[in-house]
Amino acid sequence: MTESIAIGGERRISLDDLTRVARDGCAVQLDRSGYAQMLLSHAFFAGQMQRRIPIYGLNTQFGDQVVLLDEHLHDYESERYETSLQNRQSSLVRSHNCGLGETAAPELVRGAMLLRAQCLARGYSGVRPKVVESYLEFLNRGIVPLCYRYGSIGASGDLVPLATIAAAVVGEDVDVRFQGQLVAAPRLLAELGLHPLRLQGREGLALINGTSFMSSVAGLALADLTRLFATLLDVIAMALESLYVIEAGYFPIVHALKGHHGELHVASSIQKFWTGSQLIRKLEKARSEATTEIGVQDYYSL
Repeated sequence: MTESIAIGGERRISLDDLTRVARDGCAVQLDRSGYAQMLLSHAFFAGQMQRRIPIYGLNTQFGDQVVLLDEHLHDYESERYETSLQNRQSSLVRSHNCGLGETAAPELVRGAMLLRAQCLARGYSGVRPKVVESYLEFLNRGIVPLCYRYGSIGASGDLVPLATIAAAVVGEDVDVRFQGQLVAAPRLLAELGLHPLRLQGREGLALINGTSFMSSVAGLALADLTRLFATLLDVIAMALESLYVIEAGYFPIVHALKGHHGELHVASSIQKFWTGSQLIRKLEKARSEATTEIGVQDYYSL
């Protein structure tokens, strides 16, 4: 396995990091600074929770039911209050675990797990380090929850697939991929001696309310595009060369006027590919040799 990457704190995830974890099985660890920042964030959040301050999704219901406070918010007995909070988070994950359609590729699921862990590991969500460590345990052991392609709620992000991932980590009865087989998550956790994550505070909401799944899809697609883009430009340059284009249309000044850096990069790459070409026409020569068959300008569609 390739060298591990660290997440959390001020660290950022690159496209290379994403592909190494999602596709190559690279190990992931929580950075010490990220761990410390998570502890501080969680301590502050826990203090607010114990002070019985109304906080969305913690001791209130969700969406337009935010006006409904937890029935035990002002109970003297703290055990009933804490049990109610835990049940709310577990119910949230359970209720949104309802994906449909074809199963998502394992690399997309692994990418989403990495990005969700990284988001929480920055230490601003008030969740315990244990939450992130549970996701990293799945990643490092090669446990991939079986997610589905359809069913997300765009207004709040990828609630449905992220809920399926969370459901596996907390030991709900969902399937996971492990060593080429489909296994029920509770059974696999027991066989591996892993304890299901027990949600606290607002951790269920933190795990499912985000765009980590669509970011995984976009990130891996962008990584592929980045890898293929240079070859794509070469193919375009060869196609233009075969049509005897006039090179003046690709001079830097033509594209600098537009002010788009990407456009300049494309034009420059195509010009470099044409170095030494005997097929590309010079504008001056095209003018001197202009006939009714060969014009002094290429077709607009080029």
